Amino acid sequence: MDATQGYVELSAFNRPYDLGGWSLATAAGVVTLPKPTMVGPGQPVLLVRSAQAFQERFGPTPGLVELPSLALNPERDQVALREGPTQVDRVAWGGGAPGWSLSGQRPLCRDPAGRDTSTYLDWTLRSAPSPGAAGCGR
Repeated sequence: MDATQGYVELSAFNRPYDLGGWSLATAAGVVTLPKPTMVGPGQPVLLVRSAQAFQERFGPTPGLVELPSLALNPERDQVALREGPTQVDRVAWGGGAPGWSLSGQRPLCRDPAGRDTSTYLDWTLRSAPSPGAAGCGR
């Protein structure tokens, strides 16, 4: 996730999955993914505020879903991923533990490998954005 570029990347699905109807809740509001939003096994889907701006910075990128109302504050915000009323995952930054700020264009990535403590320990601040790269560019 890179708040300065306004994108969230979802991946790590082991089978084809339709994310249509899922939502992202931020401090600015809730954005619902259009139906269908298909993601294949091992393929990322990138939820972006502006496809044009995103591709100008990162080049042609498959799997973009444009959500113009997606608003992320790089200083202090939160993102909750929901499937219907069920919260699937959540992360917050700025002002609280661990006190991350995403203003330096550093992405926040969820560590894979099946670890799910439902705490900030599941997330890592990376040195540079690498959208579409497995494991947030590891």
